[in-house]
Amino acid sequence: MLAALLAWNVWLTVRIYKYTTVGTDNRTVIQNTVDGYTTDITKVVENARTSFVSITQGIRSNSGVVIAYEKDTAYIMTSSQGLQANASVSVLFENTLSAEGTVVGSDAGTGLTLIKTVPGFEVKAIKQGDSSLVNAGEIVVAMGGRAEMVTVQW
Repeated sequence: MLAALLAWNVWLTVRIYKYTTVGTDNRTVIQNTVDGYTTDITKVVENARTSFVSITQGIRSNSGVVIAYEKDTAYIMTSSQGLQANASVSVLFENTLSAEGTVVGSDAGTGLTLIKTVPGFEVKAIKQGDSSLVNAGEIVVAMGGRAEMVTVQW
């Protein structure tokens, strides 16, 4: 099984390498991708995409996720790094609309901050799973940054 996965990884690396170029800023840009192939992870990312936001406070920017939406108020979870408590932030939603928000709390132990905003339009909270239903050896998906960044944990 491990040999098959390793061979698959090598094959994919060669295929992707053939379709990449290095831009003027020395970043790799994928020019071609496989179309028409979806997985459960693809569906998870697509469903979660609208729940991700960008947060700006001064010159600092973070990403976050809408964890709850109740009575026109959105609650966003993000990293505490660089955010000042009880200060205002600007929240940019996936639909390119923005709203002002307030840092309402932080937890130093987890490094997480909660932001509250009333965006003036409906937003979608991310669907959260129940970790008690996950068994050892199952695949889990952890998303950070924006939905383009996906980590599969084995």
